[in-house]
Amino acid sequence: MEAFGKYFQGHSHNDYAQEFPLTTALEKGFSSIEIDVFAHKGQIVVAHDPEDLYLKPSIQELYLEPLFSKERKFKHLILLVDIKICTDNLLELLETSLLPFADHLVSLDDATGKSVQIVLSGDVPKQALLQTKDYPYFFIDGRASDLGQTVLHERIVMISAKFSELTSWKGDKRATRSSIKSVIELVEKAKKAGRKIRFWDTKDTEETWKLLLALDVDIIGVDDLDSLDHFVKTY
Repeated sequence: MEAFGKYFQGHSHNDYAQEFPLTTALEKGFSSIEIDVFAHKGQIVVAHDPEDLYLKPSIQELYLEPLFSKERKFKHLILLVDIKICTDNLLELLETSLLPFADHLVSLDDATGKSVQIVLSGDVPKQALLQTKDYPYFFIDGRASDLGQTVLHERIVMISAKFSELTSWKGDKRATRSSIKSVIELVEKAKKAGRKIRFWDTKDTEETWKLLLALDVDIIGVDDLDSLDHFVKTY
């Protein structure tokens, strides 16, 4: 997606809640998709809450199999897998789900020509992953605290932060520089570290998108895919 002469990745927040999961985001040129997952009865299930897991589809059914069908056309996609509860077997189950599609996945050893990057967010066993060469297809959605390290680990490919914890600005009018000072500082730190930056808990408003684009935020997340798509095409 391009606007104001800048490239950014449209991010479909909680994509499984869309009327047409995966399909709508790809058709509108979004190149980052977020799904919430749990481990349930030997499968990775896509769901926001644990109460009704038995009713919910597996990650293979809802995303992986459709994503890698021959009909799908896309250049590169971040699949942001938000782990709601990291049970002992979740990473193993997720890796097992991904292995049939390994030829398409970016890995620690080989990123050339691969179309999908799996980035873990949420309840991630970060330190365990940073200390092992296992799970080569798993990358990490980092936090602001990670930017204090001298050298960021190669698994940490992006930095995400809750927007409302950095500013009280609501996206309903033009922001003053003083009101978004902490936002600006975090963007600058992430850029200096060579990492993409993403915010969650932002408002789906044009003023918000103008600001994020002006700050050169790499990944812009929305629930209202149609509105961001229309904004980019018409502004």
